[in-house]
Parts: sequence; structure tokens; C-alpha cells
Amino acid sequence: MAEPLIPRHMSNGGALWGTHALWVTALEAWWQQRNGQAGEEPESWRGIEFDKLAHFLHLIWRALYERKLVTFDSAYMSAGGVHGPGPALPRAGEFNRHVPALDAIYHIQDALKDNPDIHLFDLATSKYAGKIQYQVRPGRERTWLPMHLSDTLPPVLRKKDPGFFRALIEMTTVFSREELRALGTHQSKEGTIEAIEYNVFIHLFKRLMDETRDIETPGWRKKRGSALGQSDLPPLVSVANEIERKSKSNRGAYAEGWRKLKEAADTGNEVATVAIEDVYSAPDDIWTEEVTKWEQHGEQMNGLLTYLKALRNVCIPPKEPEDDEARQKLAERLRDEKDAGEAGARRVAAAYKVSVPPLPSRRADSFPWNRLRSAIVEVFDSLPGSTQYLDAYNRFAENYRGVA
Repeated sequence: MAEPLIPRHMSNGGALWGTHALWVTALEAWWQQRNGQAGEEPESWRGIEFDKLAHFLHLIWRALYERKLVTFDSAYMSAGGVHGPGPALPRAGEFNRHVPALDAIYHIQDALKDNPDIHLFDLATSKYAGKIQYQVRPGRERTWLPMHLSDTLPPVLRKKDPGFFRALIEMTTVFSREELRALGTHQSKEGTIEAIEYNVFIHLFKRLMDETRDIETPGWRKKRGSALGQSDLPPLVSVANEIERKSKSNRGAYAEGWRKLKEAADTGNEVATVAIEDVYSAPDDIWTEEVTKWEQHGEQMNGLLTYLKALRNVCIPPKEPEDDEARQKLAERLRDEKDAGEAGARRVAAAYKVSVPPLPSRRADSFPWNRLRSAIVEVFDSLPGSTQYLDAYNRFAENYRGVA
């Protein structure tokens, strides 16, 4: 492997630019190690993949700093998100609020676009469901070469920093994207439970309640800045899938990544030793029954989502196509989704001992919306929460308890 190119200088901003230099150098080195050829452009990383790579680097660099092995700390903090914890910057003057790393980088590079020392990352953006989606590549010569040529700016790395910078970069290149995503998501049992409960009690519950409101009153979401009639169900399905990923399917990639860290630590790699001792728990210590029991709850949540999808079809029917064949296919799909919704409601009712209202035959039929919301609260009340997010849920759910 070619020696990673290490930035010698930074313009200003202290640890922020040093942290960004670490991330972009790791991104470039990983690509070069895998398939980089002279003259080729590096492939893009999806925003979620980059976020977990950055979190992996942030956690280990911070652990090195806390051991006083490097001279500057990571500029970021760890903050919860739909896909698990990730690096973020605190919002000035706002308690417990933050800006995710890629949003911060995008803002910095856009605000200072005339200064080439700032542009470490090549960001492509698109929008989905009102949110910016990122594709990330290292800026390469166009943007970060000036950082290496200046002889007048203060140095980025001092004392033992260059050695640890290089060692962490080299270690990062041995992991697959899936392993880096798992290592960026999971570090301990407690952190994994907290990430799952964020998905359940903050994101999923609030979005479910929003969905019932928007089905009951089409256009309700428009008042909150969203598109008329746009369903929350695709993102909600993603959230339910995240519960399953964190409680079960991420374990394989995490275990393989942890094994590589442990092997490196056993051969005397100091960076890997710090990672194993200070950051990453063994897989068996994370995926205990306290974590794996959430898998079945994630499966039950999917039953609730299929029910809401069928309810939306009844209350806000899709426009019928003019073509007879297309109209027949639509009718068949709606019947299948209604059957799936009714089956999902039965599973939820049996699992949580709640009464889920039967689907109406048509929108004109009266429907007990408050009873549905009360049933959803009963489901969530029975879940095994134990973190700060349960307290936040209880405050929000109080609005719906006993309103049938």
C-alpha cells in the first residue's frame, strides 16, 4: 500500500480541519487500497456509509486523545440518528441540538466556496422526502492540494500525531464498507439499546402518529411544510428495518470487523489496542438477550405499518388508471395490501393484547381515529424501554392516552 498522503498544514479552525483531514485521507486511502488506478476518479460513498466511516475514525481518534497520545481532540460529538449514532457538531446556544457532520461540511464548504483550503470533500446532493441525500468523494487535487503546499500556515499534526494519523488510516483500509458501517453504528450493548430505542420511541412513534393524522385529514402534513398526501410509510418501513438490523443482522459484519481489530491489537498495533480497550465491546457482550429481544418487536411493527398502508388506500384511494388492464392490476394490488393490513393488525393485536379497529370499507364510513391512536400508545407502552428516550416518549404519548 502506498503511504497515505498526510496534510502538513491547515488554514485555521484547529481540530475541525484536522478532523476533516483525517476523514478525507482515510476515504482516499481506502479507495486506493481497494481499486485505485492512476487517473481514475474515486467512487462515491453514500452519505450513511461515509457517516459511519467518520464516526469510526472520530471514536478512535478521541480515545487516542483521551489517552494523551495525540495533541488535538476530534471536533465532533456523537449524536443519535435513525441509522444509529454519528458525528455531529453542537448547535450554538441550543441545548441538546446538533448538526450532523455532512450537513456541517456542506454548509462550511458552501459558505466558504471561494477558499480552496476548505474544500476537502467532493459532495453531490439530491433530495428525497424533503431531506438532502449525499454522495461523498475525497476532493483530491482540485480542492485539498493547497493544504499541502503552504509553508506559512501552522502545522496540522504535531509531535506523535503523524504516526497515529498514518496508523489509523492504514488500519481503516482493511475493513469492508459493511464492517465500517457496523463499527460506526455499534460500540457497546448500552449504546446499541439506546440506538434502538431512539428508532422506536422517538422516530417511529412520532411518525406513526403523523401518518394517522395525515390519513384522517389529507393535507394536514402540508401545514407542516410537507407535500400534500405524501405518505410517511416508506421511511417508516426503513425505521422498522433499522430495529431488525441493530438487534440482529448487523452482528455478522460487526463480529468480522471486531475480529480484525483484535488480531491487530494482539500483534502490537497500538491504535487497534486502544480501539479494543476503550471503544469496542466484544460481539457477545453487545448482542445479549436485552438487544436481541428487539428483533421480534421490529417484526411486529411491520405488521402495524402494513395495516396503516391499507388504511391509507381506503381513505385516500389512488387515482384509477384509464386502461382496463392497469385498473385490474391496481384493484388486485389494493386487495392484496388490504389482506396484508388485516393480517398485520391481527398479529399486533395478538402480540400486544390490544384492540386494533377493523379497516373501513370506504372513506365515507366512520372510523375511530382516537381509538387507533390509543391502541398504538398501548403497543408502545408495552415495549421494554429503559433509556432517556422512553422518558421523552412518555411525555409525548400522554396526549393520546385514554382518548378513545
